[in-house]
Amino acid sequence: GGALQTFDLITSAELGDGNKLSLIDPQGMETPLVMSADFEVCSFGGSGTFDAEVVFAGYGIEDADSKYNDFASVDVKGKLVLIMRRNPG
Repeated sequence: GGALQTFDLITSAELGDGNKLSLIDPQGMETPLVMSADFEVCSFGGSGTFDAEVVFAGYGIEDADSKYNDFASVDVKGKLVLIMRRNPG
């Protein structure tokens, strides 16, 4: 009934043995990726699995003022969208 609320806050995370990622091309050839070399796991992410087509969308920028849109020619519906971190130079 007061102004204060309690909530859970995750302050640390540990990687488990099951952290893996691989790409499978349209011909069914699998390419395993190496953690810390090809991909990173973030502590703010969740756990789970997925099976989806991957599309690349640059930095994921859509800016009407400059008429720039990384998604303009990319169909993202039902797909995993891969974007680069941080900001372009």
